[in-house]
Parts: sequence; structure tokens; C-alpha cells
Amino acid sequence: MNYKRPGSYNYASVVRKALKSFYNKQETTPVESAGDQKDKRKTGKSDIKKTDIVMAISTVVLTVGTLALFFEAFQQTREVKEEFKIANTPYLQLSNVLDSVHPGQHPIISYSIENLGKVPCKILWAEIADSISSQPPVPINPFQMGNSFSSAANNRIPVNMYAIEGSPYYGQFTASYSLNQQVYDELKKRGAFHYFYGIIGYVNQMSNEERIYEFSAQLLQSPLGAREMLTNENWFVHDYEVKHRVFINE
Repeated sequence: MNYKRPGSYNYASVVRKALKSFYNKQETTPVESAGDQKDKRKTGKSDIKKTDIVMAISTVVLTVGTLALFFEAFQQTREVKEEFKIANTPYLQLSNVLDSVHPGQHPIISYSIENLGKVPCKILWAEIADSISSQPPVPINPFQMGNSFSSAANNRIPVNMYAIEGSPYYGQFTASYSLNQQVYDELKKRGAFHYFYGIIGYVNQMSNEERIYEFSAQLLQSPLGAREMLTNENWFVHDYEVKHRVFINE
């Protein structure tokens, strides 16, 4: 017979309940397997990689944007410099041409060289020539016409005069040949034509840069002073030398 003292406590029952409750919790609490732990590590690494990729892309975008801004600023600076250079470069042009041709006399051509730029220039030298021919001139090498009615090359003359906007340089050229009646008649009948050529060396007074002005024109007999420009170019010396295969300052 089990005898239970009034007021006594059943310690065994309490222990059994506590153990049962503990084991029940262990069964209901999921235990992470090695695979689950591996997946978590993979997920963590994946998150880190994603963060690195985002940062790398952001860095590239920022770098490209910075380079684009730098390139745009560089382009603008270069354009401004180019515009400044153009605005401060002399630009020569032949004007006011008047030829005087008479039988038995040397043709005389009066002309002026205008500076259309804002910056003054100094004309250092000039090579001027003319020819009367029934054939078109050769613009690439106008000083080697090779006929009797032409002024030959190698006639460079020093000028050392200034050409300023509104104040041109005035020149006069006298041909090395005299005109006979037959050629004079051909000119009047437009069976022959009078051509005028020039190569002029000048220097920009602001930049001290030397340049070349090249012109060629057909002089028309009427109206007086009329001409048709064939060549009208301002060159950098190097570009002129490359184009014509000559050396200006030999």
C-alpha cells in the first residue's frame, strides 16, 4: 500500500515533466544541417559578390562620367582657342587690280593687298609674275609658264611693309617683256588672256607666325579692272610647302 503523507511534494513527477518538456522542445526545434549551413555561407558570399559588382559598376559609371565631362571641357577649350586663333589671324586678299597693256610697251599691273583680318601683318617679300597665253594657267606652279610672254620665277623682292585692316599694301608690277601688236590684238579679241600671279610671305604681328598668301587671277579687258580669281589662299608655310613641294625659305 502506497502511503502519501499529507502535504508531501512528489519530486519525481516534477523531474519527469521537466525532462519530457525538454525533449519535446528538442524535437520541435529544427536542427541546422551541414547543408543548411553551407547554403547560408553561399548566400552570404553571393550577397557580398552582388555588393562588389554594384560598387564596381558605380565606380565605372562615375569614372566614365568624369572622363566625359573632362573631354567636353577639353573640346570646348580647344574650340575657344581655335576661334581665338582665327579671330586673331591676318587674312590677305588681292584687290584693286588694274593692268595697262599697249603695243610695244611692257605690261604694267597696279594692285593692292588687303588685310581682311583684325590683326596687322607685315609683308616680308613678294614674288609676282604675269603671263599672256591662249592656254589656261597652271595654278600649282604658275611661275613656270615657259612662254615668251611671261615673267619668270625667282623674282622675289623684299617688301617689309605693313598691311592693316582698312590700310592695304599697294604694289606695282612691270612685266619683263614688251607687247607686240599681234598679241595685243589677240587680247582685245579674247583670243589670248592676261594672267596675274603672286606668292607673298607675311608674318602675324601678334603671334609672330609666318604665313603665305597665294593668288592667281585672269585679268579681263572690260570692264576696267575686272578680274576672275583662280586662286586665293592663305597658307601656313609648312602646308604650302607640302602642297607645292617647294621650300619657301631656302
